[in-house]
Amino acid sequence: METLKQATWWICLLLFLGHQFFERALDWHWVFADSYLDSLLCMPILLGLLLFERRFLLKQPAYSFPILDTVVMVILLSLLYEEVFTRLFSGFTRDYWDYGCYFIGGLYFYFLVNNANQGLNLHYKNTVV
Repeated sequence: METLKQATWWICLLLFLGHQFFERALDWHWVFADSYLDSLLCMPILLGLLLFERRFLLKQPAYSFPILDTVVMVILLSLLYEEVFTRLFSGFTRDYWDYGCYFIGGLYFYFLVNNANQGLNLHYKNTVV
């Protein structure tokens, strides 16, 4: 539950929902936000939900993703959204600047959501040496 109590995660979710409201309900458009805000907020929101699920199922409230797991998830999701979805669905547009937004969002997740209550987690926990 700690993940869903973090202001750093809620800021991303509320920005995303606010943008969707203004864009769809009020038909207000800001080109930069319409093009890149969703990509920027995608990783903190989705990975935050995945982190919540892991902490809940593993019953480890202090669990956090190692840097390698975070990097792999960001790369795979970026490729899914920018390469696969753009070929399968006409509503998606490939934009290579989105890769940078996903990367920045991944950094935001790793440093401000994933490890909000502890120091950097640069290695796997419970590793036998």
